[in-house]
Amino acid sequence: LKTSILEGSVELTTLGVLGSTAMLVVSLLCFLGNFLSLSPVRALLMVYCFLGAIVMLLLEGIHQRPGHGMFAKVAAVRIILYQELHFFTTLTGRAVGYAFFGSLMLANSRSWLGAAVGAYLLFVAVAMIFVGVRSSAKLNSLGEGMSESEVIAKFDAHDTDHDGKLARAELTNLCAELGTTLSARELEAALHLLDADQSGTVDKTEFLAWWSGKSWQRSLLSRPGASLPVSAADDVIQMT
Repeated sequence: LKTSILEGSVELTTLGVLGSTAMLVVSLLCFLGNFLSLSPVRALLMVYCFLGAIVMLLLEGIHQRPGHGMFAKVAAVRIILYQELHFFTTLTGRAVGYAFFGSLMLANSRSWLGAAVGAYLLFVAVAMIFVGVRSSAKLNSLGEGMSESEVIAKFDAHDTDHDGKLARAELTNLCAELGTTLSARELEAALHLLDADQSGTVDKTEFLAWWSGKSWQRSLLSRPGASLPVSAADDVIQMT
């Protein structure tokens, strides 16, 4: 189980999207069933699950690039969620969300389908927490004993297109050179930890902020492009 969680071929984000989509559909069906059977409390809980599914789907797409038209409006909503619910954009935060809604589905769906979706959401929550903890521990060991100038030199050497940012493959190679091998899912978790401006890449400032360990959350969340004032960044640090 440990190996399948760490080295699975399906990304955690994809697992979350599948779970959120299933919760969206099943909660609607369970709402109708509970409404028709005159169970208002259970029906209300399914409304919460339905709305939660929409929010989780938006959070899972937080790293997607903005599009045009309706997609641009969705991207704007994602930015608001990033600012107001930043904790839930992290793997740990999303895991808490999936655990909460999974528990509601298990306890109140009154159907095997709802129970199956609830159990799946709890599995996703456990997987996200486990991978997130492993990834964070590995990142903490990056470049131990190296100076900042040496780390910068390594960063620049792996920035093959010289744009000042590391894509997934470049980040994987850099971590390997610094003594840390990341699985595909650990790399996904690392990107969620390091990518403060939700660009899908890790720039030098983001990487050095993590490596230095000096109030990295504050420096990342309050930097230009992160769309958070310093006071809001401090609030996020207290929550996490």
